[in-house]
Amino acid sequence: MGNIIRFYAFAIKIAILLALCGQLKSCTLVMMGKAAEKHEIMSYGKFSHLLTGQ
Repeated sequence: MGNIIRFYAFAIKIAILLALCGQLKSCTLVMMGKAAEKHEIMSYGKFSHLLTGQ
């Protein structure tokens, strides 16, 4: 459970740094574009398994 909390804290820190640099919007749009390019639909269970590493 601690790894998930550290992951979210890390993601929030990156978002704050990008926001302070004025890059949050462009980074978000790029990531959305990359996600749209990916055509594999993943189940919630598989996503959770990959996220937690269990």
